[in-house]
Amino acid sequence: MDFSPSTEPGYLLGMSYERPDMALRVAATYYSAIKHKIATRENLWPGETRTASTAPQSFNLDIQTGIAPGTLLFGQIRWTNWSQFRLYPQTLAAVLPGHSLADMEDTTTYTLGLGQRLAANWSGFVAIAYDKRSDKAALSPLRPTNGRLGYTVGVSYQQGQFKLTPWLSYQRLGSVDISSGGTTLANFDAESATAFGIRLGYQF
Repeated sequence: MDFSPSTEPGYLLGMSYERPDMALRVAATYYSAIKHKIATRENLWPGETRTASTAPQSFNLDIQTGIAPGTLLFGQIRWTNWSQFRLYPQTLAAVLPGHSLADMEDTTTYTLGLGQRLAANWSGFVAIAYDKRSDKAALSPLRPTNGRLGYTVGVSYQQGQFKLTPWLSYQRLGSVDISSGGTTLANFDAESATAFGIRLGYQF
């Protein structure tokens, strides 16, 4: 089957509390689920069908506080409702009732980090992120890893209202068996991934 791209609107709601004298900031952000109707072509059917799917809702809790002059402790808890994400193409659903191409569990990611001012315009940070392993023996083909431990380092340069932040991240990805319909399709060993990025910000 072949799924066409789909773009639909969603929304986010957030609130925050700050105490500048302590460099304290607590922010909560909710991202809505987004419903899609995806144009689909299936090998078992000559025409085009529509597949209903829902991009999952999620919730972020971000906390930071100063713990010493020029030193910042920060963290995040991110919950994503992946269990509501399903893919039931019409022809496949008729042949295999209740069989979803996606069978995923909710995930919670924990991040803890430390930031340090290095000079008047420079600061650096390190962070560690953790995803718990699933207890399932086999997971969906759309989730070819099980558990994650990641390390990120970066620096920030700020001049006036502009802020430039390059960062480097190394991730350890857990091994997993992949299944569909109760049949094991593949085995992924523990692997690693490295990512690099640059973020440009403007404050106003």
